[in-house]
Amino acid sequence: MKPMVEAIIKASIGVLNEKGIYRFSMREIAKKLNIRASALYNHVKGRKEIYSLLTEYICDELKFSPVKIRNAKLFLTESNKQLRLELLKIRDSAVIFGETVPDTPKHLEFIKKTMEALLQLGLKGEYCFFAANTLINYVLLFVMDEEYFKSIPRKKPQSPGTEFYRQQIAGTNYDRQFLYGLEVIIAGLQKNR
Repeated sequence: MKPMVEAIIKASIGVLNEKGIYRFSMREIAKKLNIRASALYNHVKGRKEIYSLLTEYICDELKFSPVKIRNAKLFLTESNKQLRLELLKIRDSAVIFGETVPDTPKHLEFIKKTMEALLQLGLKGEYCFFAANTLINYVLLFVMDEEYFKSIPRKKPQSPGTEFYRQQIAGTNYDRQFLYGLEVIIAGLQKNR
């Protein structure tokens, strides 16, 4: 990877963590890099390409063996736990991941490995792609909820809806909740092969 592309990824992560996706822009990334926004387009085509670069960066951080999967359930559990942890490192990255077409090598590898594990669980090939997508979407939505719930103020909120959420999530162990949901999905997939 070219040094400038690496710098763009790093700057993009910085902008996301500081400002979030709603204030994420080419101008903000360029400002972080101390260049003009127009100069940024010499290295990337636009926001969608930056989304792909960020998604590829996240997938590259997932550490799983490129060899044959030995324990499908363990692979599905561990790889999706890793995905959640990587997504939590970059604010709003779950939204970006969900909006990105899987057309980069590591992103495709992650999906193919997930499908391979599902085949080993006994799913029919025709269902593997959508089952893999279901697992990944669970992780993305869980991370989005987790980020949102953690942002709800602990003091007395103004709206009844916020108060309801605040009471429901008080003392939540997100790791345990995530694993429970993941186990339910995997068990359901195994049962309905």
